[in-house]
Amino acid sequence: MKTLLTALALTLFSLASVNTSFGQDKTYKLTVFIPDIANRTGKLYVGLANSEATFAGASWKTLSADVSAKGETTIEFVDVPAGTYAVRVYQDINGNGKLDREGMMPSEPFGFSKIVMLMAPPMYEDASFTLAEDTRMKVTMMNQL
Repeated sequence: MKTLLTALALTLFSLASVNTSFGQDKTYKLTVFIPDIANRTGKLYVGLANSEATFAGASWKTLSADVSAKGETTIEFVDVPAGTYAVRVYQDINGNGKLDREGMMPSEPFGFSKIVMLMAPPMYEDASFTLAEDTRMKVTMMNQL
């Protein structure tokens, strides 16, 4: 009987340990808002990068939203694990699904987290931030037409 109680206690303890380890993978909501959009047409594409590679190339996650008729446009990333991220946004005014360019410069509005003006190509470390709680991140659009 003592062996049975000991086995039961160990089983319950191990189940409790497994259950609490799953709770450590906390996720958060990242709300990206763009307050000042000059041209109220098209769609916003918002890329969330979790490394230099996903900042320079394909985003880790991408969402899109129609530009709101007035006020700010908001996009929410949910269930994002704690970590370091950067946001990239562009406004597809002509509806072709890509950021158009004139030479090296974008010809459609774009923006990044924590960057309000560019003098050179953006760097991940300049746009990155730590996500450790639900966060609202403002993105200022550049090159507005």
